[in-house]
Amino acid sequence: MRVNSKAYFDSLSITSRLVSTAATSTSDVHLFAYLACLLSLYSGRTPQDWGYSFAATSKGYPFAHDIADSLQSLLISGCLHSDTNGITISSKGEEEYQLNGSLGRNGEREIFLAGACSAILAMPLGMIRWAISEEPELKRARVISDMLLLQPPGVLRIYDHLQALSKAVGEESSDLMVPAVAWLSFLAKKRTEETRE
Repeated sequence: MRVNSKAYFDSLSITSRLVSTAATSTSDVHLFAYLACLLSLYSGRTPQDWGYSFAATSKGYPFAHDIADSLQSLLISGCLHSDTNGITISSKGEEEYQLNGSLGRNGEREIFLAGACSAILAMPLGMIRWAISEEPELKRARVISDMLLLQPPGVLRIYDHLQALSKAVGEESSDLMVPAVAWLSFLAKKRTEETRE
């Protein structure tokens, strides 16, 4: 199996960062990879710059085939462990993460991955899962099955949301936790309001 090097690194980074959370599932790795990709859009990049694409599951959550392949490869190699409680990174996986993190091409990705994963310091994982389903592309995917995410014209709506977020948050910061949490909070509030109606 040929594994996408960006998705491989992202899978290691996310599982390493979420190690302290309870019951990290494979779907959480997809979710945080998607949130990191959205943060890269917030920073002015394109979906193609991310290096792999996302589709929506039938339940309206993000899924990347390259992440799934990477997780499978990491489980087979012993870098990750899986049990009934979810997945965890092994010491071998931590070494692999540190080795890959030292490569220059992955340094820029770490900014987005750290911003996405640090949202868990401010919000419970369940709320993050709940909020992300209100993201415009994923919300639309609940109506249209087997939809690729971050494709025209949907990505234009994302850029509009992110531009409004940029104005609300203020000056750019190297710490992307603030815009990640602000946007997830906005999405959660929006979903709560729609649920009450």
